[in-house]
Amino acid sequence: MSTTALAVELLVIGYQSLAGLALAARLSPLCGNTLLQVMKDWKELTVIASVVAAYTLGAIMNGIAAKLLSPLENKLYSKRSEKPSEMRAAILIQEPQAFDHIIKNFDTPRVLRSTVFNILLFLFIHILSLNATRSHLLLVAFGTPVAALFTLWAWYETAENYFIHLYQAYDALKKSLKRT
Repeated sequence: MSTTALAVELLVIGYQSLAGLALAARLSPLCGNTLLQVMKDWKELTVIASVVAAYTLGAIMNGIAAKLLSPLENKLYSKRSEKPSEMRAAILIQEPQAFDHIIKNFDTPRVLRSTVFNILLFLFIHILSLNATRSHLLLVAFGTPVAALFTLWAWYETAENYFIHLYQAYDALKKSLKRT
């Protein structure tokens, strides 16, 4: 994976988290119109600061999501003695083109995995909101878990696709090495 792709991935995850935190700040009784006006007046600085904050939040959320979902991922997919990272390293050394293909399948599950938690963060913020109406909370309480479940399903499917490609490439690599 290129450094640029990783940075973009972390920014996507981070901006999802930042949107939830901005919503929390906006719904907070402590946030008045003065803060919003200052942010509008300093929009260039706000944009630059948001990139830094989004990148950092993306790295944090990616780490949290990986830690929380890796046991499930290992149960579902890791029925082999080799670690996926060891397989990727072996493929990178022997077949860089195959590695590039596998990494393309590796990126999407990571973003989706973090998105599940960002959606749940959004739900949590809305539930804690003091000024939300009942109908608004009802809509959020039903819509957000449905969105999280669809995202979780998409993560499951893309992760399965990644592991299928990884295992097949690794097995083909091992076969070709045994022949030589």
